[in-house]
Amino acid sequence: REPTEVWVGLDLFPGKTEKGVETLSVDRQLHLRERGLRAMKILIADDHRLMVEGIRRALEPAEDIEIVGEASLGSQVVPLARRLNPDVVLLDMRMPQMDGLTCLDQLKKHCPKIKVIVLSVFSDPEHIQAAFSHGASGYIVKSVNPIDLPSAIRQAVEGTVYNAIGFPEATEESIGK
Repeated sequence: REPTEVWVGLDLFPGKTEKGVETLSVDRQLHLRERGLRAMKILIADDHRLMVEGIRRALEPAEDIEIVGEASLGSQVVPLARRLNPDVVLLDMRMPQMDGLTCLDQLKKHCPKIKVIVLSVFSDPEHIQAAFSHGASGYIVKSVNPIDLPSAIRQAVEGTVYNAIGFPEATEESIGK
């Protein structure tokens, strides 16, 4: 498969409450409960609306994933994470008002139970290692095929390594172990 560039952005989307929180349909919630499951709550942090919309569309078909909010500024991420208590923050490496690594440090300090997955255009070992050394649970390159994004997120949350198309093979050195 050819790698697909995912250039998405960020802002509030139709179907959200006034506070920017999307909720699962009642049918979807009942379906998950019947199977003894709970949706993984995700906060998207990226300053490009097109990127956020692409992530949202890539995750919509996944029954077990619920987008609970979005942040377009790094300074918004920790307050939103504290308020929304997501299971996962998908975090862009470069954001206005607070870069991704600083934001990652703040999330680890103030919300240590939340898993943080860096979603970035950078695929070089220096950026990848920096993200893991700051406490990221996963690193996904934005060139990932949108169909593979839900699986990549699940694998990062479970602690297995996900190698996106075009992403260098993970080594113990590259993931900071």
